[in-house]
Amino acid sequence: MDFERTNLEHTWSTHFRRVNVMIWAFPDDDNVYTEYFIYQYGGNDDIRNGWWWNLVLPVGMELLCSEEVEDTNGDFHLYIGGNDGMLYEFFNETSDNYTNASGTASAVTLQFKTPWLRLGALGAELEGVTGRCVPEYVELRAREEDSEVHNWTVLVETADGSATAQAARDSQTLTFAFPAGQTIQRYRSQNLTGGEYVRFTVTHSELSKHVVFQGLRVYLKVMPAPGMITSSNVSGQS
Repeated sequence: MDFERTNLEHTWSTHFRRVNVMIWAFPDDDNVYTEYFIYQYGGNDDIRNGWWWNLVLPVGMELLCSEEVEDTNGDFHLYIGGNDGMLYEFFNETSDNYTNASGTASAVTLQFKTPWLRLGALGAELEGVTGRCVPEYVELRAREEDSEVHNWTVLVETADGSATAQAARDSQTLTFAFPAGQTIQRYRSQNLTGGEYVRFTVTHSELSKHVVFQGLRVYLKVMPAPGMITSSNVSGQS
């Protein structure tokens, strides 16, 4: 992650304990809050084990301040003030959409993006060989809390070269259409060019859907590489 450090003293943050999240808002050169990073942790409330994600707001929306409030029932709520003069409740378990000051609802987009994954590393370590892999089948596990129809997309990308700076060699977007009550779908890629690296981007963006992402399973077709690895440096490419 990276953020603008010029106005670091104007950064604001909050800790919402009910869902184990910390939010940091960073201003740009014009002192406008444009970057929002969230650290979410779990596992017996162990703050050392968690993950980072980026909050992307609708165009023109800016968050200025926040406050955690306990109501008369002992429940905690997180309220954040916007540049439109409105007060928004975040992590509201009874709302499935984002609603702006004029009452217009828009879908909350959920997106997971993996890093580039080296498909042949295990073969190099154990057998001294690597090969190209094709994500032949992609299985998505997800559910809709009200057992309604829900739709997802999975962008599959393959690449060769460096693990940190390579362009996609080929890509394909798979659309997963879940019938009501169904939680598992498996689709086959079509004529996707194999590579030594693969990356997946899972996206859901529908109005009034309360969805939960549960996992992604990939079935690989493994093909031989041009030759054996003869060097003791198994990190090299065949």
